[in-house]
Amino acid sequence: MERLMVIRLVAQGCNAELWLNGLPVASVSPQAPQVVVPVHEAACVGPNRLELVVDAAGQAGISSLRRTETALLDMAAQVQLLLPRMGTSIDESKTRTLARIEWTCPRGEALSLPVRRMHDAELPIRLPRWRWLDAPVVAQPSAELRLLAHGFVTGLARDLARGQCESFMAATRLRTEELALAYQRSPESEATRLREWLEQMYASSRLVWQPLAPEEVQLRPLAGGRLLECLGGDGRGALTTVPDEQGNTLVLPLKLSVVEGRFYVLR
Repeated sequence: MERLMVIRLVAQGCNAELWLNGLPVASVSPQAPQVVVPVHEAACVGPNRLELVVDAAGQAGISSLRRTETALLDMAAQVQLLLPRMGTSIDESKTRTLARIEWTCPRGEALSLPVRRMHDAELPIRLPRWRWLDAPVVAQPSAELRLLAHGFVTGLARDLARGQCESFMAATRLRTEELALAYQRSPESEATRLREWLEQMYASSRLVWQPLAPEEVQLRPLAGGRLLECLGGDGRGALTTVPDEQGNTLVLPLKLSVVEGRFYVLR
């Protein structure tokens, strides 16, 4: 791979998220105001939609509720979709910029939150057609589907807590294969790396999961309902460990598609 397509998201005085083709790929806050992430697995051939979502500092994530506020400080956010060469620093003057979104709001100005800015971009790189692009649409997950998802997630958690990782490996096989393909790596080596990491986390007693009640399961539609992000009642990933002695947790993200009542982890 000669070039790696990345998003650089920078914000000042606010929380910001970047969505690519309906998938959240990057987020920043006043405490962590800059991030660079690769995004091949969320990109596709043809038009790609970038959406910048901005909310006020101090909010717990990006709220979907519309409201009007006065900016208490200068706020700004910038997104760049970049295509640097592998092994080189991401210097804007030496890196091809594929798309850009910028937003600013001076202190004291009224604004409607959350702010949304969109931009469509054609990408000059070849990409496979990802399975999630053809997945069935679930616009409004039912209570029955959430109950099925609870059983799916708790089964994975039970096995992982016992040091049995094969069910998780099988459930995430398609995701592992596509991530390897996205970055020109071997699916076999990626699967081996994941299995070894899970075994290491189990050996260090890191795979103790937070309890998840059936009524707490949330399925957030992404990519127009073609993927469902599986979350717990606190809005974090449904597979989240209890905090360790330093207060750190592990989250295993699960973005699912549903085909004839069966779940497939695609991202």
